[in-house]
Amino acid sequence: MARKLNESSAVIVGGTSGIGFASAKILLQSGLQKLTICARDVTKGRNALSKLAAEFPGAYLHFVQCDASDPGRTETAITHAELAMGRIDVLVSTGGGGLIPRPLHDMKLQELMPTITSLMSSILHPIHAVYPVMTKQRCGSIICLTSDVSIIPTFGSTAVGAATAGISMFCRSLAVEAKQHCIRVNCVSPSVVRGTPLYDKLQRDPFAASLISKVEQNAHLGVIRPDEVAEAINFLAGPGSAKITGQIISVSGGGTPI
Repeated sequence: MARKLNESSAVIVGGTSGIGFASAKILLQSGLQKLTICARDVTKGRNALSKLAAEFPGAYLHFVQCDASDPGRTETAITHAELAMGRIDVLVSTGGGGLIPRPLHDMKLQELMPTITSLMSSILHPIHAVYPVMTKQRCGSIICLTSDVSIIPTFGSTAVGAATAGISMFCRSLAVEAKQHCIRVNCVSPSVVRGTPLYDKLQRDPFAASLISKVEQNAHLGVIRPDEVAEAINFLAGPGSAKITGQIISVSGGGTPI
């Protein structure tokens, strides 16, 4: 049975900014009692915790330094989080961003697989690490970020599309296995998300900026902000989605037709 958020503990990988930090805020606003943020940068991690502690003084907040692309460090971070909080009911895996889209002919052969692997591993390692914890509990919700380019063929996103499609199918297949342990596995799939470090990075690249402009022109419901993606994550974390698993929820404002 899915636990109420006010009885739950969560781990957010990549929770110091953007969608991850917005997810931390909305989960705490919804009553989450214990939260561990995992990220590479210690300074950013401590700053994020300070901001959250000022707004949510009653919550238990913990930070673990973790490079999610490293399987050993990821496993250690999840172990520390479980020991600190006693259990892990929710995993939000958002740590795979930062890649600049570009056509395949502009990518060197030796860059192809490292690009795909780096994106996939940073999202999938935390999932694999937390799975035994949730299996032991017979309870949990795993939520990861993918992208609409995993569903819609997009010029310049050959490598990123392959990686995110792999993430999506990994999660959908795991959902079939995990349901016997009362674990739900879902993806949230945004398109362009304004107001994130990745958005600013993409805007500085002429090719990526041109792609963003096209998506934003089609987002007739409005360009997405981090807190709007976080709303979908919050729903999947809580008991209102207790019977939802193996799904990919697109949050695009209409910018990418599904």
